[in-house]
Parts: sequence; structure tokens; C-alpha cells
Amino acid sequence: MCSTLYHFTCSLCLEVFNNPVSTPCGHSFCVACISSFWAQGDHCLCPKCEKSFLGRPELCDNTFARDMAEQFKRMTATEVQQMIQDRVKKLEEIKESVKLSKVSLRIEDGIQVLTNLIQAIQQTQVELIVKLEEKQRIAERRAEGLIKELEKEIIELQRRNTELDQLSNTEDYIHVLQRCSSLCTPPHTMDWSEITVYADLCISTIRAAVTTIENHLNTLEHKLSERGDVTLDPWTANPWLDVSADGKQVKDGDKQQCFPDNPERFDTAPCVLGKEGFSSGRHYWEVEVVGKTAWDLGVARVSVKRKGVVRLSPEDGFWTVCLRRGNEYRACDEQAVLLHLHEKPRKLGVYVDCEEGQVSFYNVDARSHIYTFSGYNFTEKLLPLFNPDMNDDGNNRAPLVISLINHKGGDEFIL
Repeated sequence: MCSTLYHFTCSLCLEVFNNPVSTPCGHSFCVACISSFWAQGDHCLCPKCEKSFLGRPELCDNTFARDMAEQFKRMTATEVQQMIQDRVKKLEEIKESVKLSKVSLRIEDGIQVLTNLIQAIQQTQVELIVKLEEKQRIAERRAEGLIKELEKEIIELQRRNTELDQLSNTEDYIHVLQRCSSLCTPPHTMDWSEITVYADLCISTIRAAVTTIENHLNTLEHKLSERGDVTLDPWTANPWLDVSADGKQVKDGDKQQCFPDNPERFDTAPCVLGKEGFSSGRHYWEVEVVGKTAWDLGVARVSVKRKGVVRLSPEDGFWTVCLRRGNEYRACDEQAVLLHLHEKPRKLGVYVDCEEGQVSFYNVDARSHIYTFSGYNFTEKLLPLFNPDMNDDGNNRAPLVISLINHKGGDEFIL
């Protein structure tokens, strides 16, 4: 690529041409550069070949160099940018995995997580460099081939132009007509209008990705989250729900219980909220969903509607994911999002970052990210939300169980 750029670089400022002009000796410079150069001396000469001129010569616009220089300025590394996007996506997946690890591991376990992350980034760096170098070589070869073809066509067109000029000075009209007939036949040239040269100018994108990694590593220790001690609040439970005495399990009780219809209680939706609310910080808890064919899990604003039909969506103060019919997983976003999970979760992790305005869900056993609601401004206290759904003739009798988080030894999360 360096040899290609050389043809379209001003020898005075060493940058790609900006409004290039040509001297009578045929050398091209930025108009501002050559004007400034001549303004500094007593007489005018070409900075490249040192040909001297009587007075300041007339400069000609070099439209070809200008057009090619503009093309180089507009070049984008489309294929390389796709590689970077793929790796940025991979980094996001790594970050999500780290987030799951850092909210559920002890500090000493986090050291191993960090080591694994660094190794993964180093491996990604090696692969990226190899592929970037290969893309660079391919781009250079292609651009050099195009330059040679352009130069060949320019020489042929200049030859024809010279012959036409010579014919205009002859009085042999028969010869002129014969040569004009030959010269007017269009030469075989390429259609350059659809040809674009892409340069691997992706340093800024790579630097942005590296900065993201550095920022993430620098703040890893500070973003370790609190493991939430979540307990169910029976005062909010739908009368059909059976909440365990320790407040760690809930299921459909098959019958309506005689509970007071207090304002905090859900009367239609089979939901129950956690006792512990939060309006700041980072919080994480896990819920076992083994044997369930339907459930809803997530968080809700303290002021959500609890009487009548409830719509689970961020607009109504709910950030949840759900299971229906045994294998249909959805994120209850403004528009429901169908989730394609590779493995059926046995235990879900729920992570809330109040400052960053996000709620994330994870498949704990698979160490994988499920869905994240992000970009919200949580102005009210949030409460964990649980919906074990109806018994469904025994098919969904299993309870939702709040787990004790204790990942140690072989059970730690591996990136």
C-alpha cells in the first residue's frame, strides 16, 4: 500500500494530495504547498527535479491525481472492520461472561477469571494481527494492479491525443481521414466508475477496541457486585401462590388462600416480589427452574400495577424473561423478543446494575448470557419478581427456588 500511496502523495507535505496541481515539468504538488514553497525563494524551481522557471509558471489542475487522492481519503477497510466488529462482539460476550463471574465469585476466584480473560484477549490479538497483515497484502496487490492498468490506459490515450494533434497540422486530407477513422475507434479500457480501492486503515478501530479492553480490566475489581440475599415477601403474593416459610421457594398452591386484599398484593397475576429492594449498586441472585414448563423472572419497580391484568414490559415497570410451553423463551421487552437458547437453563442468574441502568439474565450452568435490558434510568426502588405460573395439571408443579450462591473450586465459572 505504501508504494501505491506514493503516487498520490505530495513530496512537500508528505500527505495525500489536497487540490493537486502540476508544474510545466510534470510534477504534482498540493497547490498550497507549491505556492508556499515558491513564496520563500527569489526564483521558482521544481522542488522535485529542481528545474528552474522564468517567473512563476502557470499551474495546471491535476484532476486525475485529485480524484485518486480523494478516493484514497474515502477508503474504508470494510472487510477488516467486519473482523473488528466480530471481535468487538466477542469482547462483549467475554464482558458478559466476566460480569456473571464477578458477581458470583469470591475475590480469590476472580483472579483466575482475570487470568483467563487476559489469555483470551492475547490469543485474539495474535489472530487479529495475522489476518490484518494478510488483508493488507491482498489490498496492496490489488491496488498496485489497478494503478498499472490505469497508467497503461493513460499512456495509450496520450498517444492517441498526440497523433490527433499531429494530424491537425497536415494537409494530406486522405491520410487524415484514414487515421481519424482508426483513432476514433474507442480503445479497450476498463469501467473505472464501479472500482473502489479499500485500504486497511483500521488503526483507530483497533485502538478503540484496545481502549475498551483496558478500561474493562482497570475497573474489573471495582465492579465486583454484591451477592443478593433475596427473600420472598408473602405480603405481595397472589392468593393462589404457596410461599415457603423461609421465603426461598414459591409455587402454584392449587387453591386460593384467605389472604387480606392489601394494596401490595397481586390479585390476578400469579406473582410475588422480593422483600429486599434496591435503588443503587449492583446486585445478583440465582433461581432454580428445574422441572418448570412456565415461569417469569426479573425485577419490577416498587410502584408497578398489582391489581387486575399486568403487562410485563419495561414501559410498565417490569424487566423480565419468561418461559412458556416448556421450550419457548422470551425477553419481555417493549416488543417480546424470542430467545434461541442452546441449552435449557436449570438455574438462572439475575444481575442488576442500578447505575448503568441494566438488567441481565444468565444461564448459570452453561456460563452463558441470555439477555440484557440496558439504557434505563431507574428512578424508583426495584424489587425481584417471581412468577411460577399455574400448576398445569401437575406439569408445572415444581417451585421456583432462590439458590444459595457458593461457586467454589471446580464449580467456578470458566470463560
